[in-house]
Amino acid sequence: MTISITDINWLAVAVATVVYCAFSGIWHRQFAFGKKWEQAMGFVRPEKWKETTILFCCSILATHVIAGAGATKAL
Repeated sequence: MTISITDINWLAVAVATVVYCAFSGIWHRQFAFGKKWEQAMGFVRPEKWKETTILFCCSILATHVIAGAGATKAL
């Protein structure tokens, strides 16, 4: 089976990436479920914990790759 990169609906991949990152970003925030999630995972924030830009960039890139791979599977 051959899949061309032009066969992928890139708008759908972009929308899936944005929606997933927005949902995940809210889910893991301290005001939502972040504290409970960290407690359940056994994660203890270091004293000077700071969320950096690279954390969000890597997450968005990985989500985009996964959404693109899922789009090729759906073809």
